[in-house]
Amino acid sequence: MRYGCGETFAYSKKLDHDKSCIYAPCSCPVQGCDYINSSKKLDSHLRCRHVGKVIRFHYGGAFPLPLTAGQNFEVLQETDDGAIFILHHHEETSGNVVTISCLGPPSSAGEYFYELSTDEYFYDLSKNSQGKSFKFQSYMQSIQSRVDHPLSAGFVLPPGQFFGTSKMIYLDLIIWRKSDCPLNIQGRTNAE
Repeated sequence: MRYGCGETFAYSKKLDHDKSCIYAPCSCPVQGCDYINSSKKLDSHLRCRHVGKVIRFHYGGAFPLPLTAGQNFEVLQETDDGAIFILHHHEETSGNVVTISCLGPPSSAGEYFYELSTDEYFYDLSKNSQGKSFKFQSYMQSIQSRVDHPLSAGFVLPPGQFFGTSKMIYLDLIIWRKSDCPLNIQGRTNAE
């Protein structure tokens, strides 16, 4: 009730309700902020309090996402409906783990899909090679607060060599709502 839910139900139904309630409490994903409210109310909080700390985008359109080695996360927000996503990044011995999650109630799992890709073009005379690229498509898990090491469902391991000497890579990201996501991507990612 504290976050806007007006439903009443038997205590035995509480667990089921907590999994589907759109008013489930979510924490602001910006580091150092302790604001908690429903995911819908986080929209206005981010727009007012964290200007410049959030990357805004539109569903279905590719947008560039600069990612620096050692950078732990980016907060993304859809411009029209205010949905909030978190891109987590951390280095492992085998590469760089990149995961995108939806900040919202547990019922939002599988409601969003994404494609993450990069094309880095170069010519290395010593190795007589050029270009390196990858493309990864998946659905998103839902989370209710920013975590340092999210669940690994839907992750990609871009090799460390993508970051090169600049320690930066530019990824292209597309996020779709399930209703707008191309069926071939939904079929390949096996979201339930």
